[in-house]
Amino acid sequence: MRLLKSCGGMTGDPTITASSLTKWIHALPKCVPMCQSLENFTNVHSETSEQRKDLRSSSEMRDRKNYETFLNGFKLIHRLTSAINN
Repeated sequence: MRLLKSCGGMTGDPTITASSLTKWIHALPKCVPMCQSLENFTNVHSETSEQRKDLRSSSEMRDRKNYETFLNGFKLIHRLTSAINN
């Protein structure tokens, strides 16, 4: 909800209609378990903050490593399901 309440958040955007915002808010609770499962699977947990994102090279390297871990997990799942189906 912080995104909605923060200065310049979704509620301050004139291109977001009340209807779109309502649909998004009602769909959000259904997405939370899926997002939590992905965080647990990749061992990457997100937090919100009003501060700017850290753009140091060490942060970028960590982000790249996390992306590779996530991608490799999906590749493994694909290989396993392909082997089961064949």
